[in-house]
Amino acid sequence: MRIELIIKGEYEEDIIKEIAQSLLSSFSAESRIIVLDEDPPRDAYSVRRAQYNASRLLTWVLKYRLSVDSYMIGLLDYDAFVEGLNFVFGIANPFYKVALVFTYRLHSTDRGLYKERIKKEVFHEFGHLLGLRHCDNRRCVMSFSNSILDTDYKSWRYCEKCIIALKQGGIEVNEDAIALKD
Repeated sequence: MRIELIIKGEYEEDIIKEIAQSLLSSFSAESRIIVLDEDPPRDAYSVRRAQYNASRLLTWVLKYRLSVDSYMIGLLDYDAFVEGLNFVFGIANPFYKVALVFTYRLHSTDRGLYKERIKKEVFHEFGHLLGLRHCDNRRCVMSFSNSILDTDYKSWRYCEKCIIALKQGGIEVNEDAIALKD
């Protein structure tokens, strides 16, 4: 499994390394890091909302894909929305195997908490790419986050039900690395 990590914004190197290492140890995935210098298209930004349209950003990052077989996960330091919601922490399109995590609302003065929030949202969106839906287990990373408090409450790990679904979908997982501990 190959994952392309798309980076747009200022992130400390250890955050990116930890995300890449966690994906590697959890899914035996190799990763490539792609740093974007180009700004998104103007029509992706809503002046009225002072936010980016998440769906348009998803389409924009697709042009940076290096391999059609790879999964793409983007970290973008933007505030984003989809129609019908005030904001989103992330968005995923399993058909195109691309997901974005918007870190603007994940910031914290506690650096460790900020890193943990990013990791949770990356694993949540990646779960969608692998076929998982939202989970009723509020500790599972696949639980829907309606607020930052929901993100802080849940783990970055998958519950037993979600691990079974991943395996049934043919995904090799290292349960020791990503199984939710009771």
